[in-house]
Amino acid sequence: MRIYAFTQYYPSTFKPYFDTQFAQLVRDGHELTVFAHGRQGHEVNEPVARYGLDALTRRYPTTLRTAPAFLPRAAGRTLRNPAGVLECVRAADPAKRLKERMMATLRMLSLPAERPDLCLVHDLTTAVWFTWLRMLYPGVPVAMYYHGGENALSCGIGEDAAVRAFAAADVVFTNTRFSREHAVARGCPAGKVEIVPVGFSLDDYRPAAVREYRPHGVLRLLSASRLSDEKGHRFALEALAGLVADGVTDFRYTIVGGGYMREPLERFVAENGLAPYVEFAGVVTTAVLLDHIARADVVLLPSIELGTWVENQACIVQEAMLMKALVVATTAGGVPESTAPELRPFLVPPEDPAAIARSVLAVRALRDDEMRALGAAGRAFAEERYDIRRLNATLLERALAGPASPAVSAAA
Repeated sequence: MRIYAFTQYYPSTFKPYFDTQFAQLVRDGHELTVFAHGRQGHEVNEPVARYGLDALTRRYPTTLRTAPAFLPRAAGRTLRNPAGVLECVRAADPAKRLKERMMATLRMLSLPAERPDLCLVHDLTTAVWFTWLRMLYPGVPVAMYYHGGENALSCGIGEDAAVRAFAAADVVFTNTRFSREHAVARGCPAGKVEIVPVGFSLDDYRPAAVREYRPHGVLRLLSASRLSDEKGHRFALEALAGLVADGVTDFRYTIVGGGYMREPLERFVAENGLAPYVEFAGVVTTAVLLDHIARADVVLLPSIELGTWVENQACIVQEAMLMKALVVATTAGGVPESTAPELRPFLVPPEDPAAIARSVLAVRALRDDEMRALGAAGRAFAEERYDIRRLNATLLERALAGPASPAVSAAA
């Protein structure tokens, strides 16, 4: 099957779920081309090189400033098929401003003339730019994957633009029941939405047969995400500062990731006596992250809701469970339904340092055999629901089948 996948950034250090999905498509023998306007992050995750995903990626223009690099491609396509170019011009929404119509036409001309069997558009922002795919490739199914709202640093997408983007897809996939309702609230018809979670290559997650917890009596905590307000690191640090003030110091907390909040978080650590207990590890590849998870007892996810953004699936939670680490997380968004029932007692309300501290103490009080049992339960839950092989097959089957049934879920 020839598949055209569209996203904002690729390769992206920070979105390994793209690597997982794209690599599985290649392993399954599909002819994949990824369209992105740029790459994100300095590190390249291992599957990109292993499966040649970078070589399968083509760029498209985003602004008039980037347009000159694409003019030769557009000119070549115009000479080969003038009638097709006229169709591209007609497909550009006449209700939009001239500049927007020009950019839409140039994006169309930057795409191959060859028809794919499926167009798969990741993220609402990308979908806003490619509402004309069904006109460009008549009869080709267009599937959109809604990964949730825009983060705090992104330009918000207005209601009308979101409605048009959802309308331009034949089927809309999303992670959880929560994110399904989120999409419907933003204007997506309920009957168009399918729940197919982001998946993982289970072979990449190989915890030790006998998981060691709390070596030398030290509880190892780990957070891994971008360092931004919505990820809630400040609340985790406040919780740990309270524990230290109460004399609890038998823990170490590693924070993996980069972002604009690193400096204020480091300052908070220094000002509150946490330097002996907290380490900032920076941005790492997926392989290094897995090593961090393998050496953690607890993955801590203190996310909050901010604007249209909220956790939908929280992939780090499933990665933790696959490596038999325990989870302390907030109940934000779709986190509870993406967490094993046995671990849900450790979930806490957002923006509540005291509740985070209580959950950390509850884990600290567990016996090693209890931690091993919880780790095994988390692994079983994630294996059953998040195998990329099954999820990719389900996504492709339903994308080619037409509009969704209102309550169907691949994770049920």
